[in-house]
Amino acid sequence: MCLSFELGSKKATFTDCDFHDNIGRSGASNNGTAGNFHGGAAQLGSGTAEFTRCAFTDNVAYHGSGAVHQNGASTTSKFTDCTFTRNSCLDGNAGCITVEKAGLVQADGCTFTNNSIVSGSTVRHGGVFYLAIAGSNLKATGCTFTGNKITGSGNAYGGVVRAQDNSDIEFTDCLFDGNGNVGSGGTIYGGGCIALNQNAHMKVNNCLFKNNVAKTRGAAIQGGTNVIVYMNNVGFYNNTTTSSGGWGVNTHFGNANVCMNNVSSYNNRSTNGSPGNCVSFNGDGGWLVVNSTIIDGTPTALVRRGGNSRKSIFCNNVLINTNTTDNVWAMNNATNFSSAGHNVISADDTYNNAAPAGSDLLGKTSLPSGSWSEHWDATPHYAVYTWTGSLTGFTPAVQADVTAAIEAYDEVDTIHTSIASIGADFKAWLESLSSGYAADGRCVARGTGDWWPGAYQN
Repeated sequence: MCLSFELGSKKATFTDCDFHDNIGRSGASNNGTAGNFHGGAAQLGSGTAEFTRCAFTDNVAYHGSGAVHQNGASTTSKFTDCTFTRNSCLDGNAGCITVEKAGLVQADGCTFTNNSIVSGSTVRHGGVFYLAIAGSNLKATGCTFTGNKITGSGNAYGGVVRAQDNSDIEFTDCLFDGNGNVGSGGTIYGGGCIALNQNAHMKVNNCLFKNNVAKTRGAAIQGGTNVIVYMNNVGFYNNTTTSSGGWGVNTHFGNANVCMNNVSSYNNRSTNGSPGNCVSFNGDGGWLVVNSTIIDGTPTALVRRGGNSRKSIFCNNVLINTNTTDNVWAMNNATNFSSAGHNVISADDTYNNAAPAGSDLLGKTSLPSGSWSEHWDATPHYAVYTWTGSLTGFTPAVQADVTAAIEAYDEVDTIHTSIASIGADFKAWLESLSSGYAADGRCVARGTGDWWPGAYQN
């Protein structure tokens, strides 16, 4: 290991530094204690450390944190315009960075490429980040995550990040491309990019998940019980699961609350010839989905709610299953399900206990002149399914319809006690953003008249 320090109330600053080919060996001394060494490049015991334009390359830890191990209470580390390339953990957690005690990691304008957990049969967490304890937090803005993976045998979680209980996570303007959670021998390979344990709260704004893979659950995101996830202007493209028991391709949640605005999902699927219970967005909790476009081919349905009866509300969406004989919604019971109307829907069957509204347009199997569009080289970032043309017989929504649907999602958060109504909190978050929910997925204002369904305002 290159660095190890206790800063207390002080701050250390590193600028234009190169950390490469450092090793944290098993059995070496760890702050005077014999045991497995954490942090191939640096170990932060306490205080604040800031790294600017630093490169972390080919660092290795035998047990955890291929690059940086943060193990002091209330420690903060900040990385600005840094690169993390081919750092690895051989048997344990975090290809790059672990937060072992309650603290914060902040990454701005960083790139994370081909970092990994490469072997081992223990449970493995986080190809890039591992938030190892309750109250450890992560905030990433303008970052790119490419080719980060967990391999080996045994159960594994989070090709990019694994967050334990009660973590707060924010991703803004981030690209997740070609990350994976794959291997052999285990039964769960959850979260090709992100895996959240119970009670975590995550906000994702202006992000794109593409070409990611998980063996079983959630090529983009997996989440546990009482997780709360807010998404705005988020794209899912060409993500895959590979197992016959894959369940959720893009996302796989337990009894969670998931709120989505201007989400675009296209060409996500299972690559297994017998995909089994495969859906695009899977969960056992509640869904609030507005102004979103989901055009995938998943044999069970596009969106599923399992055995729980949390509210599920859909308004002003395009929901097309390209497996034209399969469902849009799969609800294990009809309790608290609501189509708030103005949805374009591919099927017109009973939707597995989900009844359409009178203003929904049924039986559409495609949109006129549609295509997937990405704009990622300059701001504003977006990825959206764009289309032009008319929908004969469709009743467009106006802003008041969408507002009412969001406010109707009055599920109460029993963990984060500051959230009395999740729908109201989601609405306040959207309104705090530069685009808000009155703009489409390209940050183009929808106007005061008719709103077109989905994430694209025609």
